[in-house]
Amino acid sequence: SGGGALDLHIHDTDFVHHLLGKPRAVTSVGTKDKSGWSHIFTTYHFDQKIAVTAEGGWNYPAHWGFQMAFQAVFERGAVEYDSGA
Repeated sequence: SGGGALDLHIHDTDFVHHLLGKPRAVTSVGTKDKSGWSHIFTTYHFDQKIAVTAEGGWNYPAHWGFQMAFQAVFERGAVEYDSGA
């Protein structure tokens, strides 16, 4: 296993890249456990004053279950999706 970063968060990165293309810069911070990065927070910086943040991890309690959510904020509206809702 590659930890939360390679097993889960890589899909967030792929989705952001698919929607917006290659960012000009990427910064990440996170927490580690014995398997590697267990939770990671990433900001993708784009040229048009666009910043995207993504969070992924697997260090939740066993009863937590899988959840995927996103929020997109635009000039005149917002969209929200939450698989747990």
